[in-house]
Amino acid sequence: MSLPPQKRRIGRPSLGQQEQMETRRQIIETAKALFSEQGIESVSMRKIAAKAGFSQRLPYLYFENKQSILRYIWEDFFVALFSECHSAIAGVKGSVKRLDVFLRAYVCYWFAHPDQYELVFLGKDQIGGTGDQYYVEEFGVVGRYDVLADLVKACIDDGEFKLGDAELYGQVLISSLHGILHGLIVVSEYPWKPKNELVDMTLDVIFRGMKAE
Repeated sequence: MSLPPQKRRIGRPSLGQQEQMETRRQIIETAKALFSEQGIESVSMRKIAAKAGFSQRLPYLYFENKQSILRYIWEDFFVALFSECHSAIAGVKGSVKRLDVFLRAYVCYWFAHPDQYELVFLGKDQIGGTGDQYYVEEFGVVGRYDVLADLVKACIDDGEFKLGDAELYGQVLISSLHGILHGLIVVSEYPWKPKNELVDMTLDVIFRGMKAE
């Protein structure tokens, strides 16, 4: 018995999984470049498609809007950031030393990638509609920062820091360092003291305030 004739497919053939991943990555990389060059507000999905050489409709097959693309870009940054921080403390002994090394690795990452810092911390996340979530909720970035509370708690448990709220201690440390990062990266024209001196003094003062009596 002969097989029925195959129907001819109309339109573009479906992409394989590898090709889809490559297209998605190309959209993200194109958007990243445009966001850095022109600012988030000035970039549209149409501009991203044109720059990447795609049809205006294609990016919408992968991302709901440019905010969705931006969140994936942020995720790339934070994955790399915390990977470096955790690598930095691998094998480091002593609870206070581990905390100190982690925080310095955190600062060093952003100083090495000022364009990423500006894209993350000068951009504002927005809710796109019903059921949408902020980046910190959807991608679990808050959970990544929990390591700070864990490192501080180890200092408290070892008797190095006085009893207190480990999460609060961690937030004081990270927000203080972000003050330095923001100043030197965003207001670079100001005659700041060398960044290493600013970081050293900030950590020294805060660690002294937390030190067990």
